[in-house]
Amino acid sequence: MKTVKYFYLCLLIIAVIFTAAGCKEEKKKNKIVLHVFSNLPDRESGQGLIEQMIIDEYMKENPGVSITVEALDEAAFKTKFYVYCHERMPDIVSMWGQRPVLEQAVNSGKLLELNKSDFWSFGFKQHSMDGFTMNGKLYGLPRNTDMALLFYNKKMFDAFDWELPQTLDELIKLSVEIKALGFIPVSMDGSDGWPLMILLSDIFNDLAGKEYAAIIDHAIETHDFSHPYIREALEIFSYICSKNIFQDNFAQDDYGAAQNTFTSGKSAMFYMGSWATSIASNSNYLNEITPYIHAATFPLVKENAQGKNNLLAWYGGGYGISTDCDYKEEALNFIKFMFAPKRLSKLGLENSVGLSAQHEMDFLEYAETPCLMELINIADNESLYSGTPINDRSNIKFKYITEFNIIRLASGQITVEDFIQMLQKENVY
Repeated sequence: MKTVKYFYLCLLIIAVIFTAAGCKEEKKKNKIVLHVFSNLPDRESGQGLIEQMIIDEYMKENPGVSITVEALDEAAFKTKFYVYCHERMPDIVSMWGQRPVLEQAVNSGKLLELNKSDFWSFGFKQHSMDGFTMNGKLYGLPRNTDMALLFYNKKMFDAFDWELPQTLDELIKLSVEIKALGFIPVSMDGSDGWPLMILLSDIFNDLAGKEYAAIIDHAIETHDFSHPYIREALEIFSYICSKNIFQDNFAQDDYGAAQNTFTSGKSAMFYMGSWATSIASNSNYLNEITPYIHAATFPLVKENAQGKNNLLAWYGGGYGISTDCDYKEEALNFIKFMFAPKRLSKLGLENSVGLSAQHEMDFLEYAETPCLMELINIADNESLYSGTPINDRSNIKFKYITEFNIIRLASGQITVEDFIQMLQKENVY
């Protein structure tokens, strides 16, 4: 009798074990999985680190959710983004609040419309959502306040008693002295096209001031780029490129090469956007350089330029939710979690990655590097933000044409007149 009872007891224990295992397996099968498509491949520093920190924190607080990340560099990301617009889009996707990107995804029916009222209390800066809005509908949220900057090595400037140039003439004059000492004046990403277009936009913003957006948008709409400021900006751009202030063969160097030229001490300055601010605190770079990285705006091209108090700035990268997502409510919960000010804005300042698109006054105490504090002062002291750079103010064809041909202009393959005539051709974009 005892043997029979023992036999049934063993069967019961086995049944319980298999039932528990089955429940565990079933729970695993029912676990929500979200896929994030990101343009931030570096997960150990900069914005990629912030993104990963928030993902890890969300999964820790929500054990029933798993988040996977596909992160590609800029060029590969843009190509894959286009592919995803015509296939199945990952659940949460990095995107830019700019027409070429937004149109692709919205016209393909790949972005979920967001309810603006869900984010009224999130402290977004005025107009920051405009670039993520199409036909009055919101399709994404902005992560960054982006601006064009000239990073410089203050240790090098102090050692040689150089003054930070305030005008273009001063920059050209200083560049001659820098080159004579065996250094590169300004490192530049010239192979990607868009940094060169940002420089052109920076120059044009100086000339046009508050008319920046109106003049460019009218030119794009009418295919008439004959406005004097447009021609003058192109001529100044071409002149800068001809004065050898950039590294040799700069039109062949990409973002990483240009940045490494600066962080390795080979160049005195580096022209890039505020998203690169984290290089001043990145332990991967040489310690004798990073503490001395400071930030300023590009010198005025004219002392009395209309835009001397204006800043080439816009609200850049952000996130949207795919209409292909099987767990839209969970994806929205994650987006709300990410954009809680105590996370994105606070973590951004703590890790010196630049400014968010949300008001960060409550977290300014975490801005510790000189570079980041200068960035905050630049943002606060300028009277007007320009808005989106020229290359991103129209459709994807216009973006491609301008970015491809600005490289040719910078390297002397075409003239200013060629560039203008190319933009004025009907049915080109």
